[in-house]
Formats: sequence, structure tokens, C-alpha cells
Amino acid sequence: MTRVISVLFLLFINVTSAEKTGSISISDTGIVYSDYKYLSKLNLRLDSEGKVTFDNKGEKVSWELYVPKNYNPKYPPGVFVFLHSQDQGKMPDELKAVMEKYNLIWVSANKVGSTYPSSWREANTITGLTKVQEMYNVDKERTYISGCTELSGWMSVFRTDLFKGAVQIDQVTLWRPHTGSEKIEIASKNYFAFITGSQNLNQKTTKKTLREFKSHKFTNVKLMVVPGDIFGIPPADKMDEAIEHVDTIASKKTYELLRKGEWAEKYKQYGKALGLYREIASYNNIALEKVISYEAEIGDLTVLAEKAEKAKNYLKAYEIYSELSTKYGSEAKLATDKLKLFNEDKTIINEIKSLSLFLKIEAASKKKVDEKKIIQVITNLIEKYPDTEGARRATSLLLNNGN
Repeated sequence: MTRVISVLFLLFINVTSAEKTGSISISDTGIVYSDYKYLSKLNLRLDSEGKVTFDNKGEKVSWELYVPKNYNPKYPPGVFVFLHSQDQGKMPDELKAVMEKYNLIWVSANKVGSTYPSSWREANTITGLTKVQEMYNVDKERTYISGCTELSGWMSVFRTDLFKGAVQIDQVTLWRPHTGSEKIEIASKNYFAFITGSQNLNQKTTKKTLREFKSHKFTNVKLMVVPGDIFGIPPADKMDEAIEHVDTIASKKTYELLRKGEWAEKYKQYGKALGLYREIASYNNIALEKVISYEAEIGDLTVLAEKAEKAKNYLKAYEIYSELSTKYGSEAKLATDKLKLFNEDKTIINEIKSLSLFLKIEAASKKKVDEKKIIQVITNLIEKYPDTEGARRATSLLLNNGN
């Protein structure tokens, strides 16, 4: 029952904080757009907020999001920005599991197809990323860009202030760097995946671009050739492989700490396991689910301990805090701190000791134990811990036995 209440409470917090998960559409009246030459060319004007939309019907600009179901601001996800060559930004359903696995938020703008000016497409795509960063707590060091367009390739190299890696699909001709650029040097340290089809017309161009990248010291570039002809987003398993490469730094750490965490669990070192899983919960859904499960148990038991403490049942509270501290150590900091406070408070310690001793006496009295010996122990308890719950119960037991 307590676990159910905890889950409902978490769901309540999630909804009321407006941090929705799953597939989400967001919109705005327009975006701030600085390339004014296109406004006059297309006979469009800025609205009262200084924003513009390329829809003459006055419809809002919009973006499609997918937010992992286990989103937790304590373990911020990365962001996977996708720039379509078509005019819709919805993520294919088969990629949901991939976003969940790597704890990534998908965001893609609608109406940024190749018929629109590049500057508009870039501005709209970046605005979508900005909105995600405003809505959610995200890891900016795990913000990646992808697309079936040359523009996303260009942005991955020349907007390293925003993007730390890229999955480029087929169209990679604008990935060719220019020697001496400071941005190129920064970009060369990031991770890139090129995906093309064995029968794609751009395969030769893709391979040529790969060689150029490597000649300019881009050492973290992976080429993936998918059988046949791909158009649009590749199959989920290929996107998974590409993202694993782009996310290499996190992936390496994840593999190592997941393995250590599993070993710690095997030997019942749950505090150590929780600490390891917390380190990689932002990168990996397996670790995040482990953390959620452990933290739910800690939360449930802490609630029970606090209720017992409020009712002045210090023995029960002490036992629960001890269980948490023994199992999780420093990862259950509240329990550890409470035990320290209890041990420093003589009144509380006397309550705990007296009640613990009384319960043992009560259990012994129900068995064939020397009655005189029990009476002596009860008398000692009352004398040693007067004005405690254990002493009061011992007195009552003594009186009842006398009758």
C-alpha cells in the first residue's frame, strides 16, 4: 500500500510540475527570426511579439517531442535533435525504445523541409532545442543532432556550442571541414556516425567525406552502410548502433559501472550498487530503473520510520533506520543521520533499550521460564529505565502476574 501511495505521489508531482513524458507536441506563435531578407521576399511580417511564421494562414510553428517515461530531473537526459528534410517532425514509434534506452529527449521541428530557407530551418531547429531546455532539466553535454539533410551536418560541425555529436543520414556533403577553423578543431573531438545505404546514390560522397574528415584529424567518425537503399530514418537497430557510437563517452562509463553495479548486487552490497547506478542513471535506462526502484524502497521505509518516530515509537523507527543504514549505508543519508541523532539523545536511547528489553521479557514470560527470574529482570528494567514506555509496560505486566 505504501509503495502505491509513493508511486501516486510521484505521478502527482510529475503532472503538476508540467514535466510531461511520452509523445508531446508544443507550439508558439512564431520564432524570433533575424534573416529579414526572406521576410520581404515571401511577403511576411513580424507579429507584435517580434516573431514570424512561414505559414500564411497564421498557424503556429510547432515541434514534436518524445520524453522518456522515466524522466527525472535529478538524472537529466540528453537531447536528440532531428532535422527533417520533410515538413513533419514526428518520431517513428520504433525509436521510442532507443530514446528510452539512452535516456534522450527527441525534438524535431515541423515545417522545416528542404523547401524552406536554410536560415529558417536552422533557427526553428535551435528554437526547439531551446524550448526543451526551458521545459526540462537536460544534460547539455549530451545534446546531439541528426538528420537526412546537409544542413544538420553543417550544424553539427559549426554549432559545437550546442551539439556534441551527430548521426548524419546519407546527406553529408557539407561535412567537409576547412583547415584552420577553430570550430573545426573543437568539432574534431566529438563523435559522428555516417549512415548510408549500399545502393544509395550518395554512398560514394559519404565515403569521400569520411576520408576528408579523417584527414583533418576527426578520429571519432564511424561509417555505417545499411544493405539496400535507405530514404529517411534508418531502422531502429541501426539508429541504436549509431547513437551508441555518438554517445561513446557515456556508453563506456555505462558499461563499466553497470557491470560493477551488478556485481555489487550479487554480493548484496546494495548501497554500493545504488551509488554506481546513480552515476550513470542519466545515460542508461537500466540504471535509471534500478535507481527508481531502490529510491522507492528507501522512500517507503523512511515514511514508515518517520510515522513511528512521530508516534514516539522510537524502537520501531530505530529498527527501520538501522535496516536502511545497514543495507544502503551512506546512500541512505537521512537514515544514517537519524541514527546518529538517536544515539546522541539519552532519553530516546533509554526508550529504545527499555522497550526492546520489555519485548524480550514479554516473549520469555509466555514460555516455561523461571518466574522469579522474570520478575527480577522486570524490576531491574523499571529501576534502570524509569518513565519510559518499556518501564510502564513492564509495570503493567508485573501487576498482572501478581494478580
